[in-house]
Amino acid sequence: MKKILITSVLLISFQAASAQSNATLYGFIDTGLVSASQVYDRSTGKSGTQFMMGDGISQGTSRFGLTGSEDLGSGLSAIYKLEAGFDTPNGQLAGTALFNRGSWVGLNGKFGSVTLGRQWNLSDDTMVGSFFRGGYNLSVFRLTGFDEVSDLVDNAIKYKTPTIAGLQASALYAPGGVPGSRGANQVVEAALAYGNGPFNFGAVYHKRNDAVAPFASELWEIGANYSFGAVRVRGGYANSRYPLGDGTFSRAMVYGVGLDYTVTPALVLAGDAVLRKRAGTSDSASFLRLTADYSLSKRTGVFTNVGLLKNHDLSAESFYGDGMPGQSQVVLNVGIRHGF
Repeated sequence: MKKILITSVLLISFQAASAQSNATLYGFIDTGLVSASQVYDRSTGKSGTQFMMGDGISQGTSRFGLTGSEDLGSGLSAIYKLEAGFDTPNGQLAGTALFNRGSWVGLNGKFGSVTLGRQWNLSDDTMVGSFFRGGYNLSVFRLTGFDEVSDLVDNAIKYKTPTIAGLQASALYAPGGVPGSRGANQVVEAALAYGNGPFNFGAVYHKRNDAVAPFASELWEIGANYSFGAVRVRGGYANSRYPLGDGTFSRAMVYGVGLDYTVTPALVLAGDAVLRKRAGTSDSASFLRLTADYSLSKRTGVFTNVGLLKNHDLSAESFYGDGMPGQSQVVLNVGIRHGF
């Protein structure tokens, strides 16, 4: 009888603990074939068409992770996430760290949420997907000076307010960790997002200090979208101040417009037109991208992306390779994605 009682108590305790906390193992695999024209290799000085298998060409780098929460009572929860990216064609990690796509822990409650660790920046939270369509290699954050449109920040403290009447504010601070200099290598961000029915709006400010030289890169962004039934129209603007190799800095602007059309619940078509202009020069680059994504099930889908990049004057942007001034590039991606 005593053994039965002890077993029952332990079982009830385990069930109660399970009800208060949870952990979810998840993942996403995204890979396919890539054909890119005029891929320039600076080391050889040669340029040609590249045909290969690539990863992260539909909705982002392949990944697996663990996320969960624990109910602490009174509306307060502990939350965490560990995520690793990998390259499907060769099985290698997409970076030197194991949890290269995030490792953080925090608290969530009526006050909002506070998280600490390696985290995606506020630009990725606010702008990517909603205004600058991203997740694959034909994206705004592949352009010079705009990589921090979607980036991870180490040692980050992120705070998000509760969403009130569709409005949410957020802030991020990452101390630089440089002895004797509190400002060196630090990151500061602020963002504002609004969503009400078919209309959404977002704005982000980002500043990163250099670790040694007295230099700070800056990024301003603003975007909006509006849905008309099955059609969503998107627009975004970004202004970047970024370093050059000679110790000076340059400034560039990005203008992007896009349209998403849900043909059926399974088929989504999208188109984007993006212009990058370097301030004070005639250098500019533009690209057009068309995307078709067809869901075979809730977890599996097939896709294709077609991109045309055009450089003008001394602009040397590229999606694949090092890039050469005035050289255009045509990219075709076809692949499959699966989530679990």
